[in-house]
Amino acid sequence: MSLQPTCSIPDDIGQLSTDSLSRPLLKTYPKSVFGKQKRSFSSVLYEKHDFIEYSVKKDAVYCFPCRLFGAKTGHSQENTFTTRGFQNWKKTEKIVDHSYCKYHKDSVVAWLSFKSAAAAGNVVQQQMSYHARLVRENREYVKSLARIAIFCGRQNIALRGHDESETSCNKGNFLELVDLVASESKEFETRRAQVAENATYVSSDSQNALIEAAARCVLSKIQKAIIESGMYAVISDCCTDMVTDNLSVCVRYIDMDAGVVNERFLQFTELSSNELDAASVTEKIISVLQQGSRFQVPLQKCVAQSSDGASVMSGKENGVQKLLRDAVGNPCLFVHCYAHRLNLVLSVASTEVQCSKVFFDLLKKLIAFINGSCIRKNIFAKLQLNDPQKPSVLVLPDLCYHKWNFRERAISVVHKRYSHVLETLDYIAQNGKPDERSEAEGLLGQLKMSVNVCLLVLLSDLFTQLGSLSDVLQSEKCDLASALHLASAQTECLKMKRSDSHFAKVWSIVTVLAAENDIELSLPVKRVSKVPRKLRQYLTDTSTGHRQLEADESLTPSPETYYRRQVFFPVMDRLVTEMERRFGDNDGNSILRGIAACHPDSAEYLDMDVLHPLIDAYKLNTTGSLSSQIDVCKLLITKAAVKPTEILDVISLLKPTAGFPDLRRLLQLALTVPVANVASERSFSSMRKIRTYVRSSMKEDRLSGIANLTVENEVAKRIDIDEVVNIFAKMPSLRDNHNTDDLEDKNARRLQLLM
Repeated sequence: MSLQPTCSIPDDIGQLSTDSLSRPLLKTYPKSVFGKQKRSFSSVLYEKHDFIEYSVKKDAVYCFPCRLFGAKTGHSQENTFTTRGFQNWKKTEKIVDHSYCKYHKDSVVAWLSFKSAAAAGNVVQQQMSYHARLVRENREYVKSLARIAIFCGRQNIALRGHDESETSCNKGNFLELVDLVASESKEFETRRAQVAENATYVSSDSQNALIEAAARCVLSKIQKAIIESGMYAVISDCCTDMVTDNLSVCVRYIDMDAGVVNERFLQFTELSSNELDAASVTEKIISVLQQGSRFQVPLQKCVAQSSDGASVMSGKENGVQKLLRDAVGNPCLFVHCYAHRLNLVLSVASTEVQCSKVFFDLLKKLIAFINGSCIRKNIFAKLQLNDPQKPSVLVLPDLCYHKWNFRERAISVVHKRYSHVLETLDYIAQNGKPDERSEAEGLLGQLKMSVNVCLLVLLSDLFTQLGSLSDVLQSEKCDLASALHLASAQTECLKMKRSDSHFAKVWSIVTVLAAENDIELSLPVKRVSKVPRKLRQYLTDTSTGHRQLEADESLTPSPETYYRRQVFFPVMDRLVTEMERRFGDNDGNSILRGIAACHPDSAEYLDMDVLHPLIDAYKLNTTGSLSSQIDVCKLLITKAAVKPTEILDVISLLKPTAGFPDLRRLLQLALTVPVANVASERSFSSMRKIRTYVRSSMKEDRLSGIANLTVENEVAKRIDIDEVVNIFAKMPSLRDNHNTDDLEDKNARRLQLLM
């Protein structure tokens, strides 16, 4: 038995795991004696042979592929280049001879195959890599489509076209924007050409799905903010468009960390003719708040509600406010929209005082007459431009008594441009068409009547004052405590104006306005009364009441006295009475009174006796130390450099927050209770722009989805496009197909292509 020496392979040469050859570059290499000469390895051999590597420890050259892959070729190994190492620096041509042998060539082939497999992976790895690349490309393609859909939704641009065929010159905004992006992006154009015909995602169903996915992202952000806030209020209202009755549902909540009040739109839901009762409306509201995957907030966290004064919504026994309160299980305070209340105040003051009703009827006819013709509108505008003192052009607002600021705007324009209105009517009366002349003369005569001049000045002053209240009530940041405080202040101001001294100021303005326009202020002309038939045979010596005053000229009042009695006081009394009736309900409602006591300017600010009904109703004193927290808060307010004027200012002083848990919840509740349903009204304005006469076939889901992007434009601008694609990939096909298996296949195919 013969023993062969074993040669250990050095550890300073390349390994299979690294797939890199060891090729150290040294200044000098070790020399060995060959005959009479000393020779050494040269790095030039690296350049001549790309398969060799050098071991410093052994001072020898090895063949990398033969050493690692020779055994796999089935040939006997060459020990010189695999285990022992080549060291004959005198005959380096043997390396060339080695490169030509079959053993080496097979080893090189095995080495190259290994590198190729390592780069591409095995079959499973290659499939996974291909799928990942396909998904990545598909997602980038769908991201571009989603951005187009979101852009159209945010800008309220119609997506569909009348003719979307390939030969159409106008395929609709969505498809035209897709073509535009394709012309600017080669990657998008290439991917668009490569996708299968059933996976282009540009059909009407895919457009709806993209809009719905983006809308769900918007709702997801709102849902997260509400849950973090811990409480919210519901704002709802109904409106009829060209298609059906619609219910708008919005929410109000407070971001306590940022100190921001938010009112967000959630959804439009259609009401059929048999769903206009309180129970159906309540069920619709709850279904919007409890939609599962689309939107889901705890119902018991709803602490308040706001709507208009319709009996269906505001009924205390069977209205929506009662049914929703029972559903949420807390007091859920109902607030009749304060902006609607103010509009009712102005409406009553405008119609239930006879002289005021006649004046507004005249104002309505005047606006309809001038705005009813472009020629008459241009005459009114040119007369203003020709006036060097008033070069700006004011336009009479279109008739719309439902708009809260219509009356104030109309009176303001007529008052500021009174002389130009008279000149316009006078010009038309002289130069207009025959049918226009008589109407212009009639309007001119009525507008010059003393009673109407007096009402114009008086109502301009009153409506301008209340217009500021209207603007505040329509503000998203306005809270109920501030609204109650401001409404009370406005009522007190009106009471102060109901005085002879204030009428004297009004009358001085009336006198100046009348003098500037050559109007003689006089009493109304009374018709001559006939003697009763039964008294014609008798001689009447005296009369009673007004007839006695009219018969005695010494008892006839002056114009100033007459209009103070017959115009000023009746209008002021009616206005003050309505303000007290519409805005004085906090005196009889202990919860409203408690909310009003949260305002820093309230005379009962944070009075525990006043706050107790509110605290007990909503169980706000959870720690039992609310009274102590209020005492510390009042101390912080007295030491503050700037006295807080709003509830949010007080909240910013409550630091650290952990020291005022109950007080912060109390103030948060006072801010969460809505003042008006302006958010719903604004959503209806957007709805009229979205579902127009040419887009009247739009369904409820698409309408709500586009409205989410249009109304909540700011939130939609910040949504994550990757999240939109994720939701889109998981959404079932919206195609009208009753084959469940087919729907599941399409949904699975979309998931496979995008996830």
